[in-house]
Amino acid sequence: MSRVKKEKKTAVGNMIAVMFADGKVTPEEAQLLAGVCMKLGITPEEKQAILEKGAKNITRTFTPAKDNDGLVNQLLPAVMMMMADGDIAPFELKFCESYATALGLPSAIVSELIELIHEGVNQDQDKDAICEQLLSTYDQFLKRDHSKW
Repeated sequence: MSRVKKEKKTAVGNMIAVMFADGKVTPEEAQLLAGVCMKLGITPEEKQAILEKGAKNITRTFTPAKDNDGLVNQLLPAVMMMMADGDIAPFELKFCESYATALGLPSAIVSELIELIHEGVNQDQDKDAICEQLLSTYDQFLKRDHSKW
């Protein structure tokens, strides 16, 4: 299996772990999963196998990174995969937002981080440059006074 295909299956597996985190999968989540799999070139058979593995291992928890660098490096590939065709469709944006929230990123910064990734990819920036910008933005966000929120 190619590295790219493996990364895509891992992303779908993480998505399934997030979906099962509350013990149930809603019809909206199932529809979102189908759309993401189609977008990533995951066949219905592969999706079913990943889904069955996730269902059997329902106790598996999605484990976000323990530091900001890790969080950014988990979010970046997911967003980049969703915009492989140059844009993010509404259902893909919803997945990216859900994924970012599951990683533990505050919802108040998620849209901005996704937009930074979108802009960086469209400007042909490399992953390291995008990560640096995300980390800087996230660090600035964390330093602000959030007691009003």
